[in-house]
Amino acid sequence: FKEVIEVMDYKRALLTSLEINVVSSLIQVVICAVVGYGFARFEFKCKGLLFALVVLTVIVPPQLISTPLYIYFKGFDFFGIGSLVGFIFRQFFGGMPRELEDAAQIDGCSFFGCFWRIMIPNVRSGMLVVVVLSLVWYWNDYFLGSMFISNHRTVMMELVNLPSGLRMLGGYESAATDPLKIITHMQAGSLLAIAPVLGFYILIQRFFIQGVERSGIVG
Repeated sequence: FKEVIEVMDYKRALLTSLEINVVSSLIQVVICAVVGYGFARFEFKCKGLLFALVVLTVIVPPQLISTPLYIYFKGFDFFGIGSLVGFIFRQFFGGMPRELEDAAQIDGCSFFGCFWRIMIPNVRSGMLVVVVLSLVWYWNDYFLGSMFISNHRTVMMELVNLPSGLRMLGGYESAATDPLKIITHMQAGSLLAIAPVLGFYILIQRFFIQGVERSGIVG
């Protein structure tokens, strides 16, 4: 473990992964909550078609759109960012009684006030599900991270490059050539890579399971 931590520069990689995961997950939760609420509560033209297209994007692998994605982010404009639609949020909002919103509006609550004060507190378990799924997705990502991040490496990027790192760092020549030692180091690296996410899931597993059951995506 000491050798792997040194070769992977684990502390720095861990901080990089946490920065990417926390920021990305928070942005995704906010955007998905707003858009999911729109799909669940409002009627507009081509609503069914638009939601079907959103669902279809789930089956498109990122490798298929890597080139246009790279071109898009190369000239990235923050104010031109597209919306990420949350299927889970739509399920939660759609299952809530409209009487809650009607009662709030009768009491003089505005649209955004109703969304923030009534709806959001009632979908906290759904927010937790989205946060966990987002964290796991971004944490395990290597393909997009290696494409867009050049100055720093995440934990997964360091794990993939662990064998080459053993060869490049002096004093680990035998570990880089002995198949058994390579496997041992990769096992240690894999455990270090999943430990933060595993620990977080252990702490919130009861609430996460409840959120999944309420979202209707069980099975």
